[in-house]
Amino acid sequence: MGLAGIELAFLVKEISEKTRDYYVNNIYSINQNSILFKLHHPEKPDLFLVVSSIGIWFTGIKIEALEPNKLVKRLRDDLLRLKLNKIEQIDVERIAYLRFSGFDKEFVLICEFFGDGNILLCNKESKVLALLHSIQVRHRELHVGTIYAQPPQKGLNILDITPQNFSDLKTISTSIAKWFGRTFGLPTKYAEEILKMANVGFDIPGNSITEQNINDIVSAAKTLVGNITSGNHTPSIVKTGDEFDVYPIQVSIPDSEQEPIPSFMEGLDRVFSKIILEKGKQTKTGSLDKKIAEGNVIRNTLVMVAGIFLAMTGLAFLDGVKGGGLGFWPY
Repeated sequence: MGLAGIELAFLVKEISEKTRDYYVNNIYSINQNSILFKLHHPEKPDLFLVVSSIGIWFTGIKIEALEPNKLVKRLRDDLLRLKLNKIEQIDVERIAYLRFSGFDKEFVLICEFFGDGNILLCNKESKVLALLHSIQVRHRELHVGTIYAQPPQKGLNILDITPQNFSDLKTISTSIAKWFGRTFGLPTKYAEEILKMANVGFDIPGNSITEQNINDIVSAAKTLVGNITSGNHTPSIVKTGDEFDVYPIQVSIPDSEQEPIPSFMEGLDRVFSKIILEKGKQTKTGSLDKKIAEGNVIRNTLVMVAGIFLAMTGLAFLDGVKGGGLGFWPY
């Protein structure tokens, strides 16, 4: 699972409110793609904020460092004792901007939650100082020293949805579910949930959608998006087969098990932390397997060398016997 833009909109608002007047007390490595911020307030309990390539959330789960993160040292050098004074999101893009300031310094930590994800530390002029992954593609280049630029925007902003956004449907034969999700940058789970609420079949071709269907879809989208972004939640963890997902709203998913939870944030903590821990186990198992394999190679090499040595010394011994001496071991 990954964060949707509308889910991030809620998280940005929630985390901004709860971290007001907090400063960075310490920063820890979790794994190569995840970092833990300990935030301190002189009068309130400490907060632990996970910043990862898969999302951002408060955690109450103790996660030991699974592997080093190359950003931690630089982040400590630049961000310790600074206040987290603002968190922003542009439209419903899956990017969060965490702004830190203090002691005449300003930095922004940019977290991208799409593709493989990325975390970038920039100065106030958006110059990249450090990052998890360098990028060089046709429309975008990111490495230390470049000025940060967002990826090209795809799709329309679901927050501003209107019936006029559907004018192209008359010439579209693609299913309404596929067109709707792609056009508004929605994950399948929310595109389909909106269509369910509007009583519109997923597989209906776009050019068969009626004006009434469009009005119903717009109304359902505004309701669902409004509930998610405002925090009007009935959250649950949904298990489908071996997969887990967290929903901030009630959903109807066939052949699934649903567990109500106190908050969307708690659900993210449970599911995302589980993902990190399982990846950590896989990494350790892979590392152990590699060491065992390397050990086997060394052992086999030693056995082979020993065999050659014994063969050679045996021949030398025989030659010595034939020559009247003890060959390899002189006396």
